[in-house]
Amino acid sequence: MPANEGAGAKLRSGFLWNAGLNMFRELAQFATMLVLVRRLEPSAYGEFGLVTSIIGFFTVISFRSFLEQTFQVPVGEEPDYQNIFTIGGLIQGAIFVLVNLMALGMYVFPGYAAAAPLLQVMSVIFFFDWFHELRMSMLERKLDWYRLRTIQAVGIVISNVCALVMALLGAGVYALLVPGLLVFLPTIYDLIVRTGWRPTWELSWLRFQPAWRYGLTRISSGLLIGGRQMLESALLVHYLGFAGAGVYGRAIGIATIACLRIPTYLTATLYPVLARVPAGTPARSRAGTLVLQSVFWLIVPMAAVMLALAGPIVNMLYGTKWQAATPLLPLALATTGLSALANTLSILLLASGRQRDCLHADSVSSVGVVVSLAVLLPQGAANYLLGAVAAQVLGVLIMVRGLHLAGALDLPRLGRVSGAAVVTTVLLLAAFSPLYFHVATAVWTPPLIVAFALAFSVGYLACLRTLAGSAFSELVDYCPGRTRIRRMFWLPA
Repeated sequence: MPANEGAGAKLRSGFLWNAGLNMFRELAQFATMLVLVRRLEPSAYGEFGLVTSIIGFFTVISFRSFLEQTFQVPVGEEPDYQNIFTIGGLIQGAIFVLVNLMALGMYVFPGYAAAAPLLQVMSVIFFFDWFHELRMSMLERKLDWYRLRTIQAVGIVISNVCALVMALLGAGVYALLVPGLLVFLPTIYDLIVRTGWRPTWELSWLRFQPAWRYGLTRISSGLLIGGRQMLESALLVHYLGFAGAGVYGRAIGIATIACLRIPTYLTATLYPVLARVPAGTPARSRAGTLVLQSVFWLIVPMAAVMLALAGPIVNMLYGTKWQAATPLLPLALATTGLSALANTLSILLLASGRQRDCLHADSVSSVGVVVSLAVLLPQGAANYLLGAVAAQVLGVLIMVRGLHLAGALDLPRLGRVSGAAVVTTVLLLAAFSPLYFHVATAVWTPPLIVAFALAFSVGYLACLRTLAGSAFSELVDYCPGRTRIRRMFWLPA
């Protein structure tokens, strides 16, 4: 974590705003999801998954990857936003054309033709994203969390209200897709109307070179991940149909809520701050270890609760027509948990200037996933997930090694705190096993599920306080309301 108090204050402020926004986002999306899964068929989610994977692939080569370089511009210097914006427009326009050409090609194949018009509608997202990402970058670089999160909150409200209205009016899969465009409108309004920013259409290839070099490395990694996801969606539709792909997507969706959402939000807050901590210093090593520790401590208990109550949770969230997702949930939890670790490790490597380690790890894991798609997916989604988990483990180990070599990770300490989390979780699962093994699925009402999760969480924190007291205490120092938390767990002031 940051060595100086100023950076620590910025980090705590950012985490507080991020936590508040994302809690609001999750509640809004959760409420919307409860309506949508009961109004839409599994095939709609399969079409949605295919379209979003294609959009995600092309987003990798969009100007987002080049814009990330602005975080590495030294404090006190102004990034060359005008030049990046101009070149970004050329990039976004080219991607728009490519996406529409791909959509035209999809009409030729009967198995994919239903998704082609959806892709054409969503292709305009690249023009919205052009303005949106520029404003996001400006606010994140300034660490202006209040304005950034307020704007995002307005976008969340607009998007979710639109999704509910469209679903109730019978818009089908469009209720999943179109609201994703509206979420950009408040950010664009803030940039153009409130701040009065205007493009000057400056164009200098020479000044763009630092962003170009950085972006190419990020794109190389991103293409592997995005290409893998697009190939996965296409083959899932091929082998399982849109309905089967939709069931698979819902299993991944629950696992994402449990293991991926909070770590993703945490690392998004941390990157602008971590980039300011000098590389190769004890402060960087301490920062990397604490960040990875916090993510690991979050995902292990969440995955355990979801695993113990897989059937009741699927039934509660999605309804009985989605019970086919239950057998896939254990492996879905494993793959999303590893994705959370990989995302965190990637952020730490980027902050340490080791983009090539990210590329190496992504290459290895992507090859493993592609082999799994070719060999194991024809035998079923569960077999494919098993191969994907093995491939992701290799990628995570490569990134851990890169951070260790960079002096950005304390492996012995990380091993101790990770072991404490695993031991604690295993003990608690054993203690609660009579409850979830002998209570019928139908008996698990929402209040009982919430009570189980709360009891598990309290026991988990109490055990960590006992088994890893010093690491627990240090992590509390970076939490909002740390004084109250210290009193709650009898930690010394």
